[in-house]
Amino acid sequence: MGRDNRVVAPPADLLPTVLTAGRPGLKEYSLPLVVTGPETSWGGHVSNNRGQSWNRTRSLASGRRPQASLEGAVEEAVKGLRYLLVGLRDLPDLVDRRAGDPTGSQQPRLLGRILVPPGAEGEPRGLHCSPDGLLFLTAGSAPFIHVLDLEGRSICLLPCRTRGSGAFVPEDVVATASGLVVASDLVHGAVRVLQHTGRDPQGLWVTVGTFLSPRGLAVDALGRFLVTDYVCGSVHSFTLGPTGVPLAPAAVQGLEGPCWVSPGPDGGLAVSEEFGDVWLFGSAHQPLGSLRARTGHIFGRPAGVCSDSEGNVIVADQQRRQVTLFPRVGPPICLLSEGLKRPLGVACAPQGQLVVADVGDNCIKVYQCPAPGAEP
Repeated sequence: MGRDNRVVAPPADLLPTVLTAGRPGLKEYSLPLVVTGPETSWGGHVSNNRGQSWNRTRSLASGRRPQASLEGAVEEAVKGLRYLLVGLRDLPDLVDRRAGDPTGSQQPRLLGRILVPPGAEGEPRGLHCSPDGLLFLTAGSAPFIHVLDLEGRSICLLPCRTRGSGAFVPEDVVATASGLVVASDLVHGAVRVLQHTGRDPQGLWVTVGTFLSPRGLAVDALGRFLVTDYVCGSVHSFTLGPTGVPLAPAAVQGLEGPCWVSPGPDGGLAVSEEFGDVWLFGSAHQPLGSLRARTGHIFGRPAGVCSDSEGNVIVADQQRRQVTLFPRVGPPICLLSEGLKRPLGVACAPQGQLVVADVGDNCIKVYQCPAPGAEP
């Protein structure tokens, strides 16, 4: 830029407008920018839609165009300021995503994508990772449960069929440390357990509970099975006796559209409401409050929930397209947002991997989470 040319910055009282420019629904804004030189003065606006307009406001030498160097300087100044404003526009969302980790250095690393197996006939839905690192997946309208390893190799296919009602489509699935597989059957209002006997070496699904609308499944730290009942607004818990008979039934009531459930901190549970919040309950089912009330976090459409080895709760949010970790102490941390289209299910694997079922691109994404205390 020539020695006598200068850029006049936006007035300071416009900066608050810039700093709040990143929220959805906010109207477009623009900032004035003036470049002056010995022969002419050019003015214009830079806006948050990445556009700009220019007009010559004053000419000191009528009929003469500004020097080419001045025009280039104007373009460079506009470009730099435009990118600055775009960065400021995205600052509020960036702060939300990096809360608790301002550097963003502890983001999980994508290890790979697993396509939904052929024959699933639809999107991934129920997702569970067993203690030995096997993925159990329900998807689409197929009456099967897919069992995969963390690299996507098929281990086996579990047909879902009973003697009484024939085939059923599993909504969710969970496997215990002893190898027991449990599935929810939303259409028939049942929870079924796969049992292996001499008569049925391939396994036979036995009904162990009937509910109005069973959806999400989990097993808590005390070995109790957890079942969300969407229409009734409740979470049921029970244990299974040696013969498969349900024992010690109990329920948490008063929820609005409970979908997915997970073990929570200290032997409790965490349950997501489809269009609301995520609630925590203690080991005796006493209410501990919601994550929104405890942290101030605003959910869009919370879906899958899980807990890691340290007792942190992890939630997938379909509407906000992110996966957020809620530590036992401190603010929530956005673990994942880039590359997610519609995260539905989430599960923790034994070696620190995080598994996300993304129905937006019909695949399972496997991430490696950084070890606690790892250096950036």
